[in-house]
Amino acid sequence: EMARRRATFSLTTKQSPPPPPMATGAPLLGILLALHTKGPLQVIRDTHAEMGSVAFDVDFATRREQFRFFGDAMKPAKLRTYARLMVQEVEDFFAKWGPTGTVDLKQELEHLVTLVASRCLFGEEVRAKMLAEVATHLRELNDGMRLVTILFPHLQIPAHRRRDTARARLDEIFSGIVSSRKTSYPDGGPNDMLQCLIDSRYKDGRATTKTEHGDRVDYEVLQEMETLHRCIKEVLRLHPPAMMLLRHARRSFTVQTKDGDVYEVPEGRTVASPLVIHNRLPHVYRDPERYEPDRFGPIRGEDGAGGAFA
Repeated sequence: EMARRRATFSLTTKQSPPPPPMATGAPLLGILLALHTKGPLQVIRDTHAEMGSVAFDVDFATRREQFRFFGDAMKPAKLRTYARLMVQEVEDFFAKWGPTGTVDLKQELEHLVTLVASRCLFGEEVRAKMLAEVATHLRELNDGMRLVTILFPHLQIPAHRRRDTARARLDEIFSGIVSSRKTSYPDGGPNDMLQCLIDSRYKDGRATTKTEHGDRVDYEVLQEMETLHRCIKEVLRLHPPAMMLLRHARRSFTVQTKDGDVYEVPEGRTVASPLVIHNRLPHVYRDPERYEPDRFGPIRGEDGAGGAFA
């Protein structure tokens, strides 16, 4: 039967493979009831079971250059300079602890990560003077991303109003910092990612605008912490920061499922990659619901779902 199907396929689709299966229902409205009753995670799971494995505000060319700015700031040579800043933040944080006591470890570590990130990414101005305010506004931005936001991003609901207020205030804060740095440091400012973005230049030469944007502990030692790396990788596999990635097909391409079926994704289509499903596929990850960092070691090597969480 399988041989007959493949023979028929080769005779009737010599020009190109068929398009992948599509979800039924009216555009947008077709899944709203299911989203409301089941929630987005279950809808993604149901759709994946049925169909199989098949948000930016600038144009693609500009976005690609902006990604380059972030890439430059995260290159190994730059990360080496962040290591000492991270260590200093950690040492200062734990120096305030007494010899004994009880803490909410999750809450404390979240605060520590915020301190480290603010120092290396946002700069000393935010870290020293307005960390609490910036952190609050960032939470408001994150909370403003709801299911309804995808369909109606400007709908005047309380979460969206808080999001817009936070966005405006963050713009004021960082615009002031950028202006101050350009005045105070005409030849280069502090060592952090914000300064990297300030110093970045597009291919046409224009600068970024204010609105875009033991004893030996160093980068090499951090790179040698293979166990920590595997643990973080496994956490991101089980709990990805985003349930789904959406990608726009700029040109047609073919895909092949694990069952051997071949489809062509037409140019212009939007392709959804549900990380919550792909990261737990049983034919890729043995016992996928189990937290097992060693699955990414040299023996197991189960990093086969496209590296979406690497």
